[in-house]
Amino acid sequence: MGRQSVMIAVAIAAFGAGGCHRQSHAEDAQVVGAWRFQQLADPDHQLGPVQTKTLTQANTSRVDEFKSDNTYTVSSNNGQPSTGTWSASGGTITMTSAPTPNGARARDTASLSSDGTTLSFDEGGGGVKLVFEKMHSLPQ
Repeated sequence: MGRQSVMIAVAIAAFGAGGCHRQSHAEDAQVVGAWRFQQLADPDHQLGPVQTKTLTQANTSRVDEFKSDNTYTVSSNNGQPSTGTWSASGGTITMTSAPTPNGARARDTASLSSDGTTLSFDEGGGGVKLVFEKMHSLPQ
């Protein structure tokens, strides 16, 4: 009877781990693809008009591409793409940049909408967010 209980416990543990992996894989699949800056959300009007205009202009041509190998590339107006790795867990996307020459890495997080169509990055707190929409194909 003891051996049978151990086998059942192992089967339950294996099924549970597989279930978590499938959920994570499904969440990863929602993230993979290209995301284009859509809008600056500032519901509490934390930013003045100049800050709003500056942040919006800095991100108008920004595209974040999340690849299935858990790497990403962010293209921006300045022409210098940034790269790194990403992971998804519980609707939060964590991006870790490739190391700089001095070894430093930047970390950023975004929230994935429940329907998987938007990513929102907190921008300095206070409810200000950069909102991105998933694209159907990469820009040319």
